[in-house]
Amino acid sequence: MVAVIAIVVVIMVILLIGVPWALKSTVDMEKDSHDHLLDPDTPKVEYSVPNGIDAAVICSALNAEGFTTGVSLVGGDELVLVESPPGEREHVRDVITSVTHREYGGLKLHAVTFADEH
Repeated sequence: MVAVIAIVVVIMVILLIGVPWALKSTVDMEKDSHDHLLDPDTPKVEYSVPNGIDAAVICSALNAEGFTTGVSLVGGDELVLVESPPGEREHVRDVITSVTHREYGGLKLHAVTFADEH
């Protein structure tokens, strides 16, 4: 009986301390990543997400390809920020084109252009 109580107490301590600590660590990593993307010295491209498209779908596809991404709201527009050395711009464009065509093939989408190309 004492052993069961001890195990329950240990599990409760782990849950009460470990879970909040893990969640805080995850949030801190996301914040650091987003701050890194907002740094003017970070090479990146910015893609303005068209209406009707979920930025999370684009970010997931880019993350699967090894890119660091984040989403930012600027003047009511949703931007996907993608850390990308200059030589990777076309790869980013291809991933976005591919995922939007696959997931939203029925929508009439314009060619993928980045903020600095307008």
